[in-house]
Amino acid sequence: MNKEKCPHIILPTSYCAPISHYALKIQFPTITEIQEHFQKRSWRNKMAILAPNGIQNLSIPLEKGKTQTLITDVQIAYHEDWIKAHTNAIRTAYSSAPYFEYYINELVEILQSRFEKLFDLNEILESWLSKKLDIHYDKLHTSSFEKNYSAEFYDFRRKPINCQLPYYHQVFEDKFGFTQGLSILDLLFNCGPESIIHLKNALITFE
Repeated sequence: MNKEKCPHIILPTSYCAPISHYALKIQFPTITEIQEHFQKRSWRNKMAILAPNGIQNLSIPLEKGKTQTLITDVQIAYHEDWIKAHTNAIRTAYSSAPYFEYYINELVEILQSRFEKLFDLNEILESWLSKKLDIHYDKLHTSSFEKNYSAEFYDFRRKPINCQLPYYHQVFEDKFGFTQGLSILDLLFNCGPESIIHLKNALITFE
């Protein structure tokens, strides 16, 4: 599918989003949903990394009332030290990755800034990741909420993206094989400046 046939793709805000989100951003025009209420069990506050025991989900705890709150106003909870837990998990998973040392300090600095709102943290992380990946795209946001979009839009707010990535070496692939569906951090730490090649060559199929 080319850009002419796919004018816009709707994506949710995400915490160190899946690689598939960045493949979409680099291949097609995308719009980030900012008029919805928070959705449970989604990438909005969660990322997946490949750890020594397999896929590990890291979730940011949120304050009560999140499902009745506009996504841009959802507040992060700090009653537990999730920043330390996430940082330790990322170090355990990727400390031996080729490009880990190039990026980890800046990533930890962002996490340790203790943002009040989830959306603000996600936006800063997206800007930082885009810079490190050397990808450029128009950063668009929704202006109103639409429960169902018309046929010319592809809505990935609640459904998975069918994205097949070209092979790249992963830290624990000897144990688990090549693993799809991970956070963009997996690609960045393993491939560094070459990440953009994999994003451009990712195969995305639409129903």
